[in-house]
Amino acid sequence: MSLATFHFCGMKRFLCALGCLVAWALNLQGQSSAFFSDARAVGMGRAFVALDGEIWMANPASGLGEGGGGAACQLAIPYGLSDLSVRVLGLGLGSHQGFWRLGFLSSGVLWHKQSRWTLAYGRSLQEHWSVGLRLSYVRERYTSFAVRSGMALEAGIQWMPQEQWTFGCLWRPYVDAGFRPASLSLGVSRRFEDFLLLSFELSQSDDDFLPSWRMGLEYRPAQELAFRLGLSRSARTELAGQSALLRLHAGLGYAWGLWQVDVALAYHPYLGFTPILGVKRMR
Repeated sequence: MSLATFHFCGMKRFLCALGCLVAWALNLQGQSSAFFSDARAVGMGRAFVALDGEIWMANPASGLGEGGGGAACQLAIPYGLSDLSVRVLGLGLGSHQGFWRLGFLSSGVLWHKQSRWTLAYGRSLQEHWSVGLRLSYVRERYTSFAVRSGMALEAGIQWMPQEQWTFGCLWRPYVDAGFRPASLSLGVSRRFEDFLLLSFELSQSDDDFLPSWRMGLEYRPAQELAFRLGLSRSARTELAGQSALLRLHAGLGYAWGLWQVDVALAYHPYLGFTPILGVKRMR
């Protein structure tokens, strides 16, 4: 074998390996919203548009729960790979004028790393209505020398015609082709007494052929303990002529005093399980 042939074969293997890495990283980025969501919402299928009480990735129009705020930290390990771990810190502050959310996220995928800073503000307009905005700054390093950054805006609204019903809407306008596409999500939640909560959500983005749906339930046999189940179906693969993915979600929450621990599992039919652990201290 000549030296030129040897170099050509080596270059061919390198390009094939690089192509596999790029395809895998793009697939991870497409699923990243599941890793960036609050652990409670993940356990309920990420149907969070009509929920309240989350400190990190919530509808900016939603309230902060009975405590009126708190602090949270969270760790997600996508598909059990520690090199891809997603670390989150969040802070929620409530007052008679409104409620603020601050958040910082850091995730690393070998040569692909992302940092995200978020600031959200929401307030009640009337007895049954609330609105909110979230501004995010995203910075990514996707090769050893290339860096990109951008701003993202989200607008949310919630309506509670009755104490048991909540309707929510979350709009993400177009930002940049390299980041998240524009999308619109509509959700509804129904509470039965103090022990059962059901949530359903539809989401349509400008690069999906059909809308995606998410649904979840939260059952509380006691005030301190919560069991959660969820289903979500993504239409992102429809454009490629593949069947949409049905994903399973489950979670458990336990609270004592001002502290709350949430554990969630998100199952991808091809890549496996993603465990998520969140700890909150409410005011």
